[in-house]
Amino acid sequence: MPQLNYSPAHVIHLFDDMAKTYGTVNLISSLGFSHLWRRACVQTLKLEPGHICADLMCGMGEATTLMLKATGSNLVVEAIDFCPEMTKRCQATMIRKGIGHVSVHTRNVFEAPRKSIYDRICCSFGLKTFDDDQLRRFSTLIADLLTPDGRASFVEIHVPSNLVLRAIFLFYIRHIIPAIGRLCLGDPSCYRYLALYTEDFARRDFFAEYLHEAGLQVNTRSLFFGCAKIYVAEKRRS
Repeated sequence: MPQLNYSPAHVIHLFDDMAKTYGTVNLISSLGFSHLWRRACVQTLKLEPGHICADLMCGMGEATTLMLKATGSNLVVEAIDFCPEMTKRCQATMIRKGIGHVSVHTRNVFEAPRKSIYDRICCSFGLKTFDDDQLRRFSTLIADLLTPDGRASFVEIHVPSNLVLRAIFLFYIRHIIPAIGRLCLGDPSCYRYLALYTEDFARRDFFAEYLHEAGLQVNTRSLFFGCAKIYVAEKRRS
């Protein structure tokens, strides 16, 4: 596998380029499962009216919308992403849906204040863009941001362990998804890079261990024969 670039500048450039087509390609290429997996992630949060929440690496606000729908919009949500094009589209989504109580911020998640401010944290399909050092720092950040008895849920594309499914899955993300990206964007290179991120994340997936090291109680759940994975982290009151 080639050396991958995990610098924030590179990832921002990648998602800025994909912003116009990312939602469509993601939905089509996952055969609709990306929406189902994101919804399953939100369901594990066990949201309650009045919770103060964060949607980290929010993209276009898909998880934010699901979080608000789960509680009849009775939440305070901060949607955070460092990609300007993504947060621009997230803000547009909130305006289009008439949602006025979501604050959208364009900033790196590591710039968040180190204090317990969120009852719930959601992060969908952003973990693969972190290298190991960033994942460790992110795990510590989550522990710092959660209130006592707070909960965070993460969902990420994964690679099945079954050899037959693995071969089919890798062929699909290496060749079919970039082809869909070519049709939608005219340039498959961005989506080919996402496939490489996905493979590398699955190869070095110690995220649950990093969350545990940060003092959180962690449970994981595989989805659709291992094609995706949910991580649920809880900060127990001491």
